[in-house]
Amino acid sequence: MRRKERNHTAGKAALALLILGFLGLPLQTIRAEDDNRESMEVTALEFSVRAESPDRFIDEMMAFSSKEGGYLVTLRSGYAEFRIPARLGRERVEGQISSIPGTFLYQSSRETSDVAGEMVDLRARLKVAEENLAKLRALSGSAGLDDLLDLERALNRSLEEVESLKGQINYLKESSSLFAVKIRINASGGTSDPEKVRIPWVRSLTLNGIMGGLE
Repeated sequence: MRRKERNHTAGKAALALLILGFLGLPLQTIRAEDDNRESMEVTALEFSVRAESPDRFIDEMMAFSSKEGGYLVTLRSGYAEFRIPARLGRERVEGQISSIPGTFLYQSSRETSDVAGEMVDLRARLKVAEENLAKLRALSGSAGLDDLLDLERALNRSLEEVESLKGQINYLKESSSLFAVKIRINASGGTSDPEKVRIPWVRSLTLNGIMGGLE
């Protein structure tokens, strides 16, 4: 009888420790050394354009991104954000923007962030969370009636933690393979219609092309 009580007490103690971990104690993370982690970069391309027809510009960019395996993320007055495969390269994206009739690209920038450390941290946290989830499930078979409610809450919190971490990992993986293309769109009153601007190189001018010619 005493042995059974001791086992029950030990089980309750283990359950309490796990529940405390999911109610507020931070998960321990395992950080790999910089030399052992692979590089993972997230790139954002930002452009500012003047467009004779913002609606046409958006339609053309949506068609382009969809054809290449990308998609529209945000659309509001004067701003659009896309996810476009990074395999295309910056020049291909900029060339597409500049090729849309009635569009003048006057500003562009690129920002790259290394998220390898963040990925290592998330994977370590996921491993710990999955181990704790397995322990909670193992305890559920021997939990007493008094512990069932607390155990259910701990299990739900553990599942949410695991799913959240998986979502963050998947988001970083996707972000590393797609450019975040952010475009500020200003309506212009001019025109670059081929019938009105007959010199091709004038219609195709980009910021990089202008700056390169000044160097």
